[in-house]
Amino acid sequence: LLSNCGVFQKVSELILKQAGKASELVTTTKRTKKSTTNPYRIPQIKVDGLQSFLHELETLVPTLQQSRDEINQHQTVSFYPGLGELFTPGAKLICHPEGMEGTPLGCSCVQSWYTEELNTATAKIKRRFVLVIEFIISVGEELVFVAASDVYPEFHDTTRNIPIKDLTHRRL
Repeated sequence: LLSNCGVFQKVSELILKQAGKASELVTTTKRTKKSTTNPYRIPQIKVDGLQSFLHELETLVPTLQQSRDEINQHQTVSFYPGLGELFTPGAKLICHPEGMEGTPLGCSCVQSWYTEELNTATAKIKRRFVLVIEFIISVGEELVFVAASDVYPEFHDTTRNIPIKDLTHRRL
């Protein structure tokens, strides 16, 4: 839910930026004897009512828990809402990109969402799941974050799940 608004990525960037500063402070200064729970001012986020909102959402949409159960117990996934439950922001993944001769690549899910497009000629709806991943590569002496997006088209038979092992990306 937060992923679709881009909130997750922005908050993550802010936290990582401040955590980097805090890491430098920890290594360059000695901690004072002050009794504080957050001496290096690392951002902490609390959204009032978030837990009750998520609980209500789970109650209204029982297929979310059903999809998680299918993923964990049967190692299968449905197109909707299964892919959204499998590829949540922050999920650690492994993929086999083209051009890497089968070499696996570790990556992280940054965002994911579903799209629908109406084909006016056929009056059919084309559904897709978009997955945005991020990984680090070495460029000369620098390490660089690279983001890429992959698209999963709607499964041919939407009434059946597919094995997770058949997907391009898998959770670690």
